[in-house]
Order: sequence, then structure tokens, then C-alpha cells
Amino acid sequence: MGTAKKDDDVGCGCAIILGLIWIVSANWDTIVKFAATPLLWFGVAALVVFGVIGHAINEQKHREEEAKRKAEEAKQADAQRRADMERERYEREADMERRSEARRRKEERERIDREWMAEREKQEREAEVRFCQHLFSMLAKMAKADGHVEEQEVKMAEKAFEYFKCASQRRAYCSNIFNDAIKNSRTIYFYAEQFAREVAVDELNIFVYELLWDIACADGWLHPAEKEILQRICKYLHIPEKYFDINYRRRMGAFTEGGKKDAKHEASSGKTKTGNQHSYVSGKSSIVEAYIILESDPADTIEELKQAYRRMAKRYHPDLLRSNGVPEEMITKATEKMVQVNAAWEDIRRARRFT
Repeated sequence: MGTAKKDDDVGCGCAIILGLIWIVSANWDTIVKFAATPLLWFGVAALVVFGVIGHAINEQKHREEEAKRKAEEAKQADAQRRADMERERYEREADMERRSEARRRKEERERIDREWMAEREKQEREAEVRFCQHLFSMLAKMAKADGHVEEQEVKMAEKAFEYFKCASQRRAYCSNIFNDAIKNSRTIYFYAEQFAREVAVDELNIFVYELLWDIACADGWLHPAEKEILQRICKYLHIPEKYFDINYRRRMGAFTEGGKKDAKHEASSGKTKTGNQHSYVSGKSSIVEAYIILESDPADTIEELKQAYRRMAKRYHPDLLRSNGVPEEMITKATEKMVQVNAAWEDIRRARRFT
């Protein structure tokens, strides 16, 4: 069907062309005459002129439109360039602002850190001052407990200065505290209570309690007043009262109990004892002392002895003490204590034959 329609169109076109050819051939003479007239050529010339003028007008119009388009594009490009420059300027300003703010915050953090460090150092210095005030005041009150301060007690206090590694200026300050405390009317319990409030570490309180024992026994005598203080002060230092019995048994061979008259009598008879507490030495000290060092009893079971050893090891372990804020000076004494604890533990193990 499509092919038939196409054939009809071709036939129709051919018929039209044949018809035009017939019309031209039939009117050829007329056409030639008309073509020879000036009017025709004037019309043709007019059409050509109008065509050229129209083309020129169209070209001018096209050029104007092209120029306008390019001007608009240039305007848009300039506007885009200005917008890009403005955006870059804004980004630069924003970046500068961010950097300035970051620098300001950094300076603020550094200032806060400096103030915090300064405040912390100030607090540490103040805590150190209070520590020295309470400690050396307690030592002075203990030295004065029997009514007078013996030379041996002063020397023991000086050992405490060395023990805490006091520099010359700090040592002079501590000496002044010691001398002032001898004269003032406050009790040793006042300073003990203040010390326990400042230092919330049981191990440190125990160490200080042992220093008080060193002062009390420095002259080889344990005066009744000194003994009473050592019994009562445990609750003010917030340590168990059993530490009086522990230290009493541990030092029993290093002092004589009695008053001033008893001391003179013993001195005249040559029976005065030294107040220095000897250290436990494996193989030389008695097995009874080994149990005392472990704060245990010969009747304790092996499991109880192991628990006692673990308890002592935990108390004197340097890392644990440091984590609890114990001063480095006390770590040295803790290490010495741990050596004695280990020696006592080994002797007990050998005596009881367990691993």
C-alpha cells in the first residue's frame, strides 16, 4: 500500500513538470518578449538591490546582536570574576578570622594552663609547708613529752631533716618549726589531727607514726608520757591502734620503760640502752622478729601468713605509694621496709617449710 502511494506521488510530480514544460513551450514567444522589456530588468535590479540592502541590514543586525551578546557575556564574566574575588576575599577573611580565633583560643588555653600550673605549684608548696609544719611540730612535741629535750632526740629529728632531703633553706625553716613547737602550748594531738586531714594516705601516716617512735626511743628510754602519746595518737592519725603493739614488740629490745629517776638509776648502773631500732636481717634476727615484721603471729595459718605478706607488699610497693601521692622521700623508707619484709618472709617460709 505504501509503494502504491509513492508511485502516485511520482506520477503527479511528473505530470506537473510536463504541464509546466507545455505552458513554457506554448508561451515561449511571449516570455521572450517580456524578458526583453526594461521593466523586467528594472524589477530584477530592484529585487537585487533590495536583496543586498536587506542582507546588509540583516548582517548589521546580526553583528549588533553578536556584539550585544558578547557584551552581555563579558558583563556576566566580569560579574562572575567580581563574585569570585569577593568570595575569595571573604574566604581569606574567614580563614584569617578562624586562625585568629584558633590562636586566641590557644593563647587562652596556654594562659589557663600556666595559671593552673602556677596554682598547682602554689598548692603543692602550701601542702609541703603544712606537711613540714605538722610533721616537725609532732616530732618536737614528742621530744618534749617527758619534760625536756634530750640531745639524742634532737639528733633523731636532724636525721628526719636528712631523711626528707631538706635543702639548707628548707632545713632552716623546719628547724624553726621544731623549735617553735617546743615552746608553744598546742598539743601533739592537734598537729596529728591536722596532719591526718591534710594527708589521706594510711601508709604515710604509719611512716610518721614510726618516726614518733624513733624520737620517743632515741635516748633509750620510753617515758610514761611518751608511751601514752604513742597509744592515744593512733586515732588522731587515723591508723589502727594495733600499730602501737606492733612497734612496741618490734622495738622492745631497744628501750627501757620508766621515768626520769629510773633513767638516772639505769645510767649510773650502765644499763642504758640505745634507742636505735635495728633492722631485720635474714639469718641474724630471730624468727619472732620475722613474725613481728609481717604484723602476724606464729599461730597464724599458712594462708593467713600469705595474706599478711601480700598486705605488707601492697603497703610498701613503690608504684602503689606513688599512685597514692606519697612523697618520693617516703618511697626510700618504704623500699627499706620492703627489704626487711621480704627477708622476714623468706625466713618464715623456711621455718614453716612451705612455698
